[in-house]
Amino acid sequence: MSTDAISSITALSNSANTTASTGAAGTATASAPVSLGMGDLNSASFLKLLTVQLQNQDPMNPMDPAGMLTQLAQFTSLQQSQETNSQLTAVQQQNTVTQGASLVGQTLNLQLQNGSKVQGVVQQVGWSNGAMTLEINGTQYPMSNIAAILPKSA
Repeated sequence: MSTDAISSITALSNSANTTASTGAAGTATASAPVSLGMGDLNSASFLKLLTVQLQNQDPMNPMDPAGMLTQLAQFTSLQQSQETNSQLTAVQQQNTVTQGASLVGQTLNLQLQNGSKVQGVVQQVGWSNGAMTLEINGTQYPMSNIAAILPKSA
């Protein structure tokens, strides 16, 4: 069996989705189907897939232990990358909130997608559909429409 992580996970997922497998005596033994999407993989899923792989391996050609360790190391690396991405997303949202809060009371020039321009003082900021919005003259605008931040009048 290949030690390539993706092909192994795909093969394991395919074998886990089989509802019946042939036992050593040649009779069909029932096994519960496992349905996993790539976004659903976690350590418990990995252990389930590894268990299925071990149960269904050819006794005359067992999986290489080094291959299993390689898969485990690759999965651990993937898990750490996903955690890092989650943390970076949280930091990015905090930075966006801080930037938005600093704009309250500022006069902005906005360039709208239809080509028109809006100028006004930011009355408040909000969060809508995963993006920061600015309220200017009673209307909500996304932060991405900012064309210029004017200096505060003295």
